Amino acid sequence: MSSVTGSLPRFRRSRSAPTDDSPRHAWRIIVVFGLLALVVWGLLSVNVVPLALDVREGEVSQTNVRSPRKLTYTSQVRTKAER
Repeated sequence: MSSVTGSLPRFRRSRSAPTDDSPRHAWRIIVVFGLLALVVWGLLSVNVVPLALDVREGEVSQTNVRSPRKLTYTSQVRTKAER
């Protein structure tokens, strides 16, 4: 086996790190908060909760209403009427 010689790679440091009071740093903060505000606004503007249906007795519904599960109902009145 051969041994590996050499040193670990050295990474360059940035020439001048922006300070907290630099205009460039302030613009980054403004842009990040602006993007965050747009994302939050977009999420909140989506209708997650369905609206209540405006259905009155005797009128034809404008939308189809479906049950989340199958339900069978046997009407005793209609059963007697058909007998």
